[in-house]
Amino acid sequence: MNFRKIIILFIIINILIPNFIGISYCQEDAKKEIDKWIEWAKIAWRYFEPGIGVDKNTGLHKASIYWNGFSDWDLGGYLLTILYAEKIGLIKKEGEWGADKRIEKVLDFLEKRELRWDGIPYWGYDTNGKPLSTSSMTNPSDSGRLLIALYMIKKYKPYFSSRIDNIVYNKHNYKKIAMDEDAWKSTADFYAYYVAHGFKFFNFDNYTPVANALNRLKLIKNRGKVNVYGIELPKADIITEPILHIIFELEANEEMMDYAYKVYLTQELRYKNTKQYTAWGEGEALEEEAPYVYEWIVLRDGSTWVITPKQIIPIAYIKVAFGFHALFNTEYTKNILDYILKKFETMELERGFYEGVDNAGQIIFKRTDKTNTLIIEAAYYAIRKIIEKTQKINIQENKKIYALGEEVKIDLFFSGIEPPFSYNRTLEIELLNKNGIIDEMKILMEENNYTLIYNNLKSGSYILNCRVITNYNGYNSSILNSTKIFINSAQVSSIYSPLIAAINTSIKIIVNIEYSFPREDLKIEIPLKVEIIDKENNKTLAINQTLISNEEGSIPIVFYLNTPNIEKNWKLSIETYYNINNEWIHDKIIGWRKDFNIEIKKGNITQTEIYILKYETIKETIIKTTTKKYEIIRTITIIGTQEYSNNLNLIIVLIGIIIISSFLLMNIIGRRKRHVTQSSR
Repeated sequence: MNFRKIIILFIIINILIPNFIGISYCQEDAKKEIDKWIEWAKIAWRYFEPGIGVDKNTGLHKASIYWNGFSDWDLGGYLLTILYAEKIGLIKKEGEWGADKRIEKVLDFLEKRELRWDGIPYWGYDTNGKPLSTSSMTNPSDSGRLLIALYMIKKYKPYFSSRIDNIVYNKHNYKKIAMDEDAWKSTADFYAYYVAHGFKFFNFDNYTPVANALNRLKLIKNRGKVNVYGIELPKADIITEPILHIIFELEANEEMMDYAYKVYLTQELRYKNTKQYTAWGEGEALEEEAPYVYEWIVLRDGSTWVITPKQIIPIAYIKVAFGFHALFNTEYTKNILDYILKKFETMELERGFYEGVDNAGQIIFKRTDKTNTLIIEAAYYAIRKIIEKTQKINIQENKKIYALGEEVKIDLFFSGIEPPFSYNRTLEIELLNKNGIIDEMKILMEENNYTLIYNNLKSGSYILNCRVITNYNGYNSSILNSTKIFINSAQVSSIYSPLIAAINTSIKIIVNIEYSFPREDLKIEIPLKVEIIDKENNKTLAINQTLISNEEGSIPIVFYLNTPNIEKNWKLSIETYYNINNEWIHDKIIGWRKDFNIEIKKGNITQTEIYILKYETIKETIIKTTTKKYEIIRTITIIGTQEYSNNLNLIIVLIGIIIISSFLLMNIIGRRKRHVTQSSR
């Protein structure tokens, strides 16, 4: 091995090895991150084990370890937790305490529970299913959260649909809640938008309060702004929880993601300005006068950093920290999680996570369903996001430009971390040209490698879309990769040539070429070469080259040939080539080479017949080869010259005159019809 080869090998190794290590490290890093999230989710799920946060007899849960009751908001949260726990793999579908049995116990309660005289649920119930108080009823927020959960169960477990519809439409009077304008006044901006989706899912969005709540984001946008550490936020009731619920449970749009980032950023900036860890939300507190608080970043009047019902020492809620970490995964989210989790290191977490830590460093020694539910939702969201970042659909193709009739072969390779929970994947293929989709297929993916083969694509440009859709037990995510395919073609559409010519004479031949040269850069001109070949000895008699700048069209190529010096049937061929990547290629279809004959005779030729070769495409099926046929049409005799005319209009007029004259002559002299024939093949 010489010195130059050693240097080249050294360069290749230094390029490939770091890339391979980088890919491996990225995959390993992602797997470790997933493992952490699963571990956190397992701790949070402990709260919902029977005998801890769930009654062993009734299967109903309690909103707090220290409170033996729940609202419809809490019940909706429990149902959602069951769904996400099953998706992550924390529980199985079957079994006494599997997902389906847990859901059935809740549905049993909803079908039988005691309601007010008007069909409205009471504000809260105990774990035995009895109302906590008969003096107060539920509200749109709690009802909307429960309806969201019931809709999600219908979506992911449709076999519960009939029971759920009966609960919503027959057992309960949600219509009255949907139309109660006074009740909806108590629901804050982002909360209203969130819970209104529950009513919408069951077709209660035609009532004004629900419709207005669904329109709340537009109203918020038109309000004034308030500056919070340099971040512009609307003058609205802004608290973190509903924004996280919208993103984790509903299909959040870009506008909501933008709100989420701004709300997160204000809290990071508060930390940078005050050195106090900030993860504001709602939850239990240590104050006897304010056992449950709401930490508002902004209120509708423009005030900021307000805690209600009482201004206490701010609390960094761990569920908010987890939520932001799932969404944004920044240094700040890592640091605040590390800070809170280190505070919990010496604590017992066998019954789930505590609420958080206040800015004085005190642990909020309370456990709630809402905290542990949001952590499990955040874990599922984060795991999915990590997996999706590692997934790729790679398209490997030997080239992008093909000749007409050439086999197009494309290899697809799917890579990425396999989810730790159940899923199925579908590969969707779309092949499009300028007229739309011409071929599509769906494949249930059982392997990661696939090969696509197209045998008969017409000339033109194509877009190949390869999309992998992963269904995570009802939630779909997709990755897309695309490539362009260019099918070039140059074909003889017609040949104008004398049919008979004298020996040792110069003749003129015109070859019309129809071409299609789609390409990425239309500034690049495509070389076109047309050759006339003597078939007897395979000798090239003439070559004509030109440059094509258009994407498609036709061009006449003119040749002047000297005829042989002997009488013969001169057999000729037209061959058409185009240059792609410094290689002369031709169409790969039958009939790409066009043959024609000229009769060479001695003496003075006083008449010459013209013929035209026409080529007509025969389209059979999408998988068969496209073939060509041609026909020779004898047209007219021109006296006393070897030149010819290609004026088809004149030919048609002359033929018409001959036919009309014959018809008139037959009628005048009453003779038998005389046939005038025109041969063709």
